Amino acid sequence: MKITISPQTDKRIAFLTADLLKATYGVIGFIEDVSIAKVVVSFHTNDSLLVINKQFLDHDYFTDIITFDFSRGNKIIGELHISVDFIENFASQNGIVFKHEVLRVCIHGVLHLVGYNDQTEAEQKEMRMKEDFYLEKALKYLNSVN
Repeated sequence: MKITISPQTDKRIAFLTADLLKATYGVIGFIEDVSIAKVVVSFHTNDSLLVINKQFLDHDYFTDIITFDFSRGNKIIGELHISVDFIENFASQNGIVFKHEVLRVCIHGVLHLVGYNDQTEAEQKEMRMKEDFYLEKALKYLNSVN
């Protein structure tokens, strides 16, 4: 599995390592019975992610994540474009630990690559349950290496 994180200059996400994502995505791949081959995780400001949202999705609003799926069959390949600003604001406004929300969004994007959606209320509920399950695993890993 190849994990690329860029840019790695934002100090707010210094805790997020390729090893942490490999461990987390490895568990997701094993349990969901898919091969996660390559995930590129790119971090953005609200403004730079808005440009991508307009250019590729014709959406004129801020968002936390945009996922591009290049998977072939059971071989998962994709890009996650994530706004650190959006996550920081959301976490602050909702009393959520910033690190937890960053991990949740990283998990959310890969769950989309695996095939989960969040368009309907039932899909959103299933997605949240999966996020919670895998977030717990990721936090256990993070705590074990710190």
